[in-house]
Amino acid sequence: MKISKFVLATLAFLKMFSMSSSVNLNEILKMVPKDYILQKISMSTAQNIHNTGETKIDSLETFNYGTLISSIIKIAYASATGSFKYLGSESESLHQYFLSEDNNSETSLRSLLIFDSFDVCRESIEILIILFMLSPNHLKQVINEEQSQHFFIDLLLNCHENSIRLTMLEQFTLIITKCIKNEEFVNNCIKLLFKHLKTTVPKFFHQSRPFFQFFCNLLNYAFHDNIQIATLFELISYEVNLLKNARVSRGNLLHCIDLNC
Repeated sequence: MKISKFVLATLAFLKMFSMSSSVNLNEILKMVPKDYILQKISMSTAQNIHNTGETKIDSLETFNYGTLISSIIKIAYASATGSFKYLGSESESLHQYFLSEDNNSETSLRSLLIFDSFDVCRESIEILIILFMLSPNHLKQVINEEQSQHFFIDLLLNCHENSIRLTMLEQFTLIITKCIKNEEFVNNCIKLLFKHLKTTVPKFFHQSRPFFQFFCNLLNYAFHDNIQIATLFELISYEVNLLKNARVSRGNLLHCIDLNC
């Protein structure tokens, strides 16, 4: 994973140097925030390649990112369970796992290898972000396609491991608010979050802070960039109804906790 991240980070820096992209170089450095040495080496390597004058940037545009992204998503999805035994599982099986009680109850039974699995997941997420920067259109597919949506929500909200949810929050906030300038895409993200705010969040409310923070980050980004939110009135109406029925909602929530829902 470290080698893959180094190669892709080098390509990202090379693309920056070669194409004079408008994306700020410091924002790219933040995409691998826990690997300062890797950042410096990747940037230095890319600069040296660029200085030779032999850079073939066109090859980066024709590279098949889709297959690589699908593979990294599978690794991240499976390793987020805390066990490498799920590496061969289908996406739907993984989705059902994260919706089940096993997502929380199995943790105490696992060995120390669980931490290795979570490390792999976090590394995979950071690699994904670099790939999305190199090929933004594939990020749009993650938000628009149902199976990819499951992956996104499961790791941002349903996964019991807090460090993974935080990594999703930090990395996807970065790529969406700093590297993707598309009003339709932002609206699709907000629409997806709003859908799960009404359906999935009530079940996983106890670990929903990264989800809400990500939602707030997108709304704040939309406000400052004057992006018209298509579902604004629906969202406001839903929040108003929650406030009107706060006492009832609180009673239902406490009842649910008593029943260990």
